[in-house]
Amino acid sequence: SDVGNASHGMVALNGDGSVTFTPDADFNGNASFNYTISDGNGGFATKTVTVNVTPVNDAPVAVAKTASTNEDTVLTITAASLLSGATDVEGDALTLSSVGNAVGGSVSRNASGDVVFTPTANFNGTARFDYTVTDGNSGFDAKTVTMNVASINDTPVAAGASLVLPQDGVVSGILEAHDVEDGASLSFSLEGGPAHGTVSITTNGGFIYSAATGYAGSDSFRYRVSDSAGATAIGEVVVGVQALSPVAPSSLDLAPGLDGTRGFTITGAAAGDQLRAAAVAGDINGDGYADVLVAAPGMDPSARSDAGAAYVVYGKVGGFGATIDLATAMNGTTGFVIPGLVAGDGLGAVTGIGDFNGDGFDDFVVAAPGADPSGRSGAGAAYLVYGKAGGFGASLDLSIGMDGAVGQLLTGAAIDDAAGSSVSALGDINGDDLADFAITAPGADPSGRAGAGAVYVVLGKAGGIPVGGQEPVKIAMGGATVIGNLTGCGGLMTGFDGIRQTNPTSAFGSGGPGWIGVDWGGAKSVSGFKVYGTADGGFDSSCWSNCSIELYGSNGNDTATATRLGGGTAVNTGGGVFSMMAGLSAGSFSHHWVKVTSGSSYTTIAEVEFYTDPDTTSLGALGANGFTIAGATAGDGLGGAISSAGDFNGDGYDDMLVSASLADPSGRIDAGATWLVYGKAGGWHDIDLATVDAVQALKITGAAGGDASGTMVSAAGDINGDGFDDIIVTSPGADPSGRSEAGVVNVLYGATFYGTTAVTAISGTIADDILTGGAENDILNGGQGRDIYAASAGKDVIDNRGHGADDDKVLFGANIAIDQLWFQQALNDLKVSVIGTTDSVTVTGWFASNSNHISTLQTADGHTLADTAVQNLVAAMVSMTPPPIGQMTLTTQQHQQLDTVIAANWH
Repeated sequence: SDVGNASHGMVALNGDGSVTFTPDADFNGNASFNYTISDGNGGFATKTVTVNVTPVNDAPVAVAKTASTNEDTVLTITAASLLSGATDVEGDALTLSSVGNAVGGSVSRNASGDVVFTPTANFNGTARFDYTVTDGNSGFDAKTVTMNVASINDTPVAAGASLVLPQDGVVSGILEAHDVEDGASLSFSLEGGPAHGTVSITTNGGFIYSAATGYAGSDSFRYRVSDSAGATAIGEVVVGVQALSPVAPSSLDLAPGLDGTRGFTITGAAAGDQLRAAAVAGDINGDGYADVLVAAPGMDPSARSDAGAAYVVYGKVGGFGATIDLATAMNGTTGFVIPGLVAGDGLGAVTGIGDFNGDGFDDFVVAAPGADPSGRSGAGAAYLVYGKAGGFGASLDLSIGMDGAVGQLLTGAAIDDAAGSSVSALGDINGDDLADFAITAPGADPSGRAGAGAVYVVLGKAGGIPVGGQEPVKIAMGGATVIGNLTGCGGLMTGFDGIRQTNPTSAFGSGGPGWIGVDWGGAKSVSGFKVYGTADGGFDSSCWSNCSIELYGSNGNDTATATRLGGGTAVNTGGGVFSMMAGLSAGSFSHHWVKVTSGSSYTTIAEVEFYTDPDTTSLGALGANGFTIAGATAGDGLGGAISSAGDFNGDGYDDMLVSASLADPSGRIDAGATWLVYGKAGGWHDIDLATVDAVQALKITGAAGGDASGTMVSAAGDINGDGFDDIIVTSPGADPSGRSEAGVVNVLYGATFYGTTAVTAISGTIADDILTGGAENDILNGGQGRDIYAASAGKDVIDNRGHGADDDKVLFGANIAIDQLWFQQALNDLKVSVIGTTDSVTVTGWFASNSNHISTLQTADGHTLADTAVQNLVAAMVSMTPPPIGQMTLTTQQHQQLDTVIAANWH
């Protein structure tokens, strides 16, 4: 019923009748208390309970501590000082077991067991950490050390920099330094250097470095930065001055127009002229400069609709201005015009061929594929014009002197042959030191193959024109002779007397009365022949006009097959000797006999020439004999024109031109494109123009949709006398000065590099570089590190391929606002142009991979554009045309359409 009288503790009777005894704190030993029981009827009994309180370990008691240190100063606290004041009831020896939970720094124990607290860099204020004490018997107690970290002045940090600039270059920027307390109060001054240039530094860190004239190599300068408390630091700027290393860019856009320094443009005289053909003429007037041939098949001279016209522009020292307008330019001194003779002639194919007739002057050919010689509609014609000292007057009439005095007329063989659709110089293909050339006839039907076309190779000769496609075999009066090199043709069977009015004799038999024979020694395909008359044969051209020619052949079994070819072309070869030329239908024969009849009698013949078809090589299996150039895009139609370019870049190897007039560069439908493929030792393996680089080729793109740039391309010789070969690219669909399809011819001057003045390559290092171009067209090659590309004047190209994750930046110059930058996709490249100028920055391969991106574009006033937002501006501007050169702002309509997009993406 009751408990009490407890010793060494307290006792309590619980409601459920149980008893709770609580020993005194830290007591152990015998304790006791009394308890009383009752029977409910007034009877009680009291007894004593003895409690044995066994001993247990008591946790120690640690003491909170305080300490102090300075900013950025490590504090060491001995273990003994932390244990000082700690107690333990049992008197156990106490030790420091752990430290942790640091605020304002980090805490650890050193090898001696003492505590080391390291404040966070530049931290000042209250810091703390916890420590734990143990008695060695599983008793622990944790307390906190609170510290005052006192503020001290931090020395500023001079970051230094790495600059890369071209020889004779100038670069400006802001020196980098940091200070925790008073960064805004830092001041800068020059400490030392540079050794190879000059530098000026303003107190707020702005600097301008100018490389010493002509110097290329390493340089540096040091600067001092000071804070308001007098603390200083020294920084170094390492400078790399790179020697000018001209590099050809991978593309040239004709849209801005040629300015007279890179080349010039020849514009068609009238709407519809379709100025398209152009070629180097050689030096036709003997003044020491290469001349240029251009042609406009759509021109209407003297109201002769589409008679066409050709123009010769004389070369001169220093070249020309930006434009030659054919409407006013030809006066006999600058050049001359060659008008087509008849409406529909379409005089429009031209080529310079070199010295064809051995008189020491370069000659040229113009052609009219629509001409109708001798009533043969659409047979076509070509005019070989001989160069001469002083050249010609303001105009050359093709109806006068084409009998050998001024030149020579060559006419198409049959109706609709369109001979002269294309003409081309061949150099000296037969090694006689005279220039040869070729004439195409795409409408010809060789061997009955309708529209298969033909090419006629005309061999140069001092005393006349040998007519025919291949080297001739002549069967002459009084015996057989071989003219030219017939190696591989099997030889010629001799032993007959020539054609008589009686049966000829022959070692291999006779074809019958009036026949003459030749044995090739094996089956050969024969494409044509020419029959010469004799000066004393008593016949003239009227006889020839009534003649018929028969070909008799056998395959060795004397199974006769005959092909009768009527007509032919009678040509006066001089001295009253006429000749007749004819083509042959299909056939491959071991023996051939020919007879010529006039009426019912045989005709006395001086000689007969046969022309053999050449052997062929599969173009799909060139192997070591050549290489293939693959078009860049489906529908480009690569190969519409092709030409030698001479040595355009002066590296000692001839270059070549190949074009695709249907290409759509930068979305300009049918603007056309031409590739200048550079020659090199050993040649190239196959080239894919979809991936070609600036080492292999220069891409020249048409200026506007429908220009059909590259319809004709040609070497131009050295027009401006600078020692480099120049090139020609025509755009017959261009509309110069609003003259619809008047066409233009672009003449581009050769050079070791290509650009407005120069192209300089600047390459970065593995450090954080600032890459700055000069006043020319520069190529900035990035490297590792966080690089800054400082865009300068000219058309700069940035190659950041593979470094898209390096946090690089493009920095545009002063006074360029965010609404003065025009964004375009150019194939896989990003082109950012400065409105109203010819300045631009092109980032190579931007659209090919994110790894080629540059993280940020920034204007001088601090606005930034992330690489992820660039596409938004490209898409907004893709359907618009940027303002013309000289207009430095967007149009009102463009502001209305673009301001919102620009503001949303630039920050």
